[in-house]
Amino acid sequence: SAFANSIRLAGKGNILSSLDGLLDIIRQNKRYRGGLAQKVFIALLELLGEEDLHTPEYRKELASILF
Repeated sequence: SAFANSIRLAGKGNILSSLDGLLDIIRQNKRYRGGLAQKVFIALLELLGEEDLHTPEYRKELASILF
């Protein structure tokens, strides 16, 4: 599944590709697995840290999907 693939990518250190996959899942189903996709997405953003230039972009994209 796409979720398993995103987790696998994160495990291999490909965080940005994992985030992209999770965004696709969240776009299709905001409550995927009881919100697990969102929780994983936020945890990956925390791993990237606020100093990473991609973090604000991904936060904004998540917010636009959810609200």
